[in-house]
Amino acid sequence: MCPQQVDGWVRRARADPAHVLLVYYEEMVADLPAAVRQIANFTGRAVSEERVQEIASLCKFDQMAP
Repeated sequence: MCPQQVDGWVRRARADPAHVLLVYYEEMVADLPAAVRQIANFTGRAVSEERVQEIASLCKFDQMAP
């Protein structure tokens, strides 16, 4: 992604935080379950802690390999 596209989404998220959620790679690497909770909360989904852990486990890079 080019910097202009990223800047556009950052501006949009700041202008309309109820409709645009920015999730940073560094935050996901540091605490993937927290990112899953953040996304679930943003989308209005009720997700149990067990499901959060399951989703986080399935979203690790080693799980995405072909």
